Amino acid sequence: MPQMMRSIFAVMFGFMVMILSKVVLTFILLKILGPHPNPTAAASLALSLAFTFLAAGVGGYVTARVDEFRPIQAAFVLAGVILVMALVAYRHRTFPQSPWYQLVTLVVPPLCALGGALLYARRASDATP
Repeated sequence: MPQMMRSIFAVMFGFMVMILSKVVLTFILLKILGPHPNPTAAASLALSLAFTFLAAGVGGYVTARVDEFRPIQAAFVLAGVILVMALVAYRHRTFPQSPWYQLVTLVVPPLCALGGALLYARRASDATP
């Protein structure tokens, strides 16, 4: 597969893995907090943020793993995609969460995606002799 196509595929695949991870983690959140949790409760906000950050980190890790030629650059593209999607969601927010929550979900997930890619890069460099 040509390098450019692999990078595009890596970003798309990493984004899909991130979304699927978030869906699974949301189901876990609903199991923990019940079917109709209060979206402004501290436990709900904390778990939602933790799961969002975890899903973004997993997406960044997978993106870096798939794009073996330029893993960090692909993760930067993924972080940009996450940021754009978060900006769209922020502009059309309909949930009762506070502005600080919206700001955190705008800024931190792209950084978590980069962190996941850096984790992969570190592990890959430690594995090579």
